Amino acid sequence: MTTKDLAYFLEVCRQGSINAAARELYITTQGLSKILQKLETELGYPILVRTQTGVTLTDDGKILERHARKILQQMEGLNFEIAQRHKSHTGRLRIAASYGLLGLLSPACIVAFRKKYPDIQVDFSEYTDQRAVEAVWYHEVDVALTYLPVDMVNIVVHGHDPSLSEMIVFYANDPEMIALAKEQGAKGINICGVCCTANEVAMRHGIPMVGNFLQQENVVLTGACEAIVVDVQCIFPALGPLSKCFHTKFITTSDIARMPDSEFIHFSPENAGENAKAIVKMAVENFKNRDPQRVFIPDLKVDATVGFSVEAIRKCLDTVTNSHVDELGTMKPLVECITSGVLRGAAAMVGCNNPKVRPDHAHIELMKKLLANDVIVIVSGCSAQAAARAGLMSKEAKNLCGAGLKRVCELVGIPPVLHMGSCVDISRMMVLASEIAKDAGVNISQLPLVGCAPEWMSEKAVSIGNYVVATGIDTFLGVDPYVKGSSEISDWLQNGIRDWVEASYTVELDIEKLGDKMIERIEEKRRLLGI
Repeated sequence: MTTKDLAYFLEVCRQGSINAAARELYITTQGLSKILQKLETELGYPILVRTQTGVTLTDDGKILERHARKILQQMEGLNFEIAQRHKSHTGRLRIAASYGLLGLLSPACIVAFRKKYPDIQVDFSEYTDQRAVEAVWYHEVDVALTYLPVDMVNIVVHGHDPSLSEMIVFYANDPEMIALAKEQGAKGINICGVCCTANEVAMRHGIPMVGNFLQQENVVLTGACEAIVVDVQCIFPALGPLSKCFHTKFITTSDIARMPDSEFIHFSPENAGENAKAIVKMAVENFKNRDPQRVFIPDLKVDATVGFSVEAIRKCLDTVTNSHVDELGTMKPLVECITSGVLRGAAAMVGCNNPKVRPDHAHIELMKKLLANDVIVIVSGCSAQAAARAGLMSKEAKNLCGAGLKRVCELVGIPPVLHMGSCVDISRMMVLASEIAKDAGVNISQLPLVGCAPEWMSEKAVSIGNYVVATGIDTFLGVDPYVKGSSEISDWLQNGIRDWVEASYTVELDIEKLGDKMIERIEEKRRLLGI
């Protein structure tokens, strides 16, 4: 079998149909079937079950799929590493573009690129917007060029209740709603997110994030927002009067967070489907009220790799695991990087934004400092959006890292800042910490791991911080907690509770010094472990 055979097999897996895969690969169905039969002959077992509606994988087929992905990723890594060693610009750049967009590229630009990099093969392909984005996710292309959704119904979800945003996303993809949007003159329905809800829909569906807590008004100011749908916490009351300056519908959904100048649609598990559909319909029917003269969407986009669940991290680590020697599905490769000193440790950083300090500055500067010192960073909440805007969740951010972390990013194919969703689901980070501790054979409190909330603001940050400290992870704050009126409570939080949970808070308002203290604590834990 060849790598090309494996790539064709993976396309069949993705499509769930030999006919559909053949169309995407521009080969005949018969030719693709012969390749699949060849794979089955070489393996000695069936890998697919053919049905009237398509194909499904056998258990052996699932094993082949997992290994095929690793083989192709390793081949890409091999080619890249050899090219890097010889400092040569060789390889292949695969670009997918929305239909019609390639015509906007200047021929002179393409000619100049090929003149400067003659040994890089550039492959272009055209797809629909959605298919171009999917091609990046499935590693079929390296870059996707798509249009801004100016001609789409734009619905912004904002808040902290994932059940609401899940249902909005579901009905935004309802054929009935899409047909209605086209009747209104739009090309479809686009969902994007703000604050923690943005992190959740990005985590679960790859839906773009448009901003964090302090940027929620900006989405209305674009003039292209048909509806901003909110639930609870971190909602600016000013969204109501601001929306009335445009055509935007400001929709509240919670009895405990009803606001002036909003349209209230009660949302509960009992009426979730019915009311989510009503919200989407209201936004779609509002598209005709948009004033094109008042639309301004800044042409600024940043690539970010999102959605690192514990399971996804395991799969990434499996790509660098020798399955003939080591067990798959563990955190042991990460543990080995830490014990060997390639990585010094890890930092879990959580939002909020705080209007009392320079927004996002602490998040971004701390992340850069940690990366330069070979500390991998895991983010959630509004800090994730700060990292995304600064380009720290792109794979190119490896160039800001120390030599050890940069090497890890290149081999595993990850950015140095890993996105783990919303701050209200901090449990993902805690599960990750427990898995690392289990595979390292130590307690969580012994790991060279720290937590940080440099711009914390809301009341939920208090409970999140207490959860992290109670789990045994030292947590560093860049804004004073509201306890300085009591010297005893302050001392207890920063010292006394260590006797109970083997961790405590550290408060330092100088961000440079805060970063130094985080690194010092990581190094102290390494010394205690003897690594």
